[in-house]
Amino acid sequence: MTNGEIAILAGVYTLSILCVMALFAIGNMLLKKTRARLPSTTRASWPAVTLALFAVLAGLVGNIVADPEYVKIFGVYFAAAIVVIALMFLRIEILKLALFVPRSVLDKVRAFNVWVDGRVHSKIDAINSQRMIYPTKGDSLPMLNRAALYVLRNENTRNLLVVFAFEREDQVPADLAGHLETVDRLYPQLRIDHPRGEGRLRPGDDRGAVAPPRRPQELHVHRHARRPLPPQHRRPRRRAPHHVSAAGCREYTRICPP
Repeated sequence: MTNGEIAILAGVYTLSILCVMALFAIGNMLLKKTRARLPSTTRASWPAVTLALFAVLAGLVGNIVADPEYVKIFGVYFAAAIVVIALMFLRIEILKLALFVPRSVLDKVRAFNVWVDGRVHSKIDAINSQRMIYPTKGDSLPMLNRAALYVLRNENTRNLLVVFAFEREDQVPADLAGHLETVDRLYPQLRIDHPRGEGRLRPGDDRGAVAPPRRPQELHVHRHARRPLPPQHRRPRRRAPHHVSAAGCREYTRICPP
């Protein structure tokens, strides 16, 4: 900043010395006012200290007027010194601020993570809570086992709803409940519900066991194609009274053996 000129450096040094001398005079005045009883071998009177202060200030003003360029360089050094002193006095507050900022950021990140975690888990629960509906006419135990394996291997949900509709009580297979209980014990990770309803099973009719409104109903009809399918089990024709898509259904005409 001085470009190697000794005159500029001498001018800055002169301003510094005059400021220090002025601070000596001000400090002496403060001691006289606040600590007058302090023991001291040498004492300066108020007039002497005041005269010294005005003399120093006059010299400081004279140097500033003689060459104002020195003040700019002196101001840079003075500002740097003030910053260092301020850091020393405010170091505790600065350290507290250094702790506060990361904590605030971490709290925001933690709150966002909690929100994302809740949203993701709610979405997973919503997907897992959907029910796979399997209309049955009293299938055998191997057929019910294949239906359960299909859900475990190919679907995200772990809820299987086996629906049986009948017109007369004597049409209910006696071993259906036992077969479903066996399958339920074989696959504890799969929840199997078995509502029964009197009447014909129509599209969209799951005996009140489907998910709440606004959730798509999925009726999965599984058929075994190891032998030719009877007419009532074949894919519906265009003139059929009901279409597979009428209630959000998906039809599977074959279940692979386990």
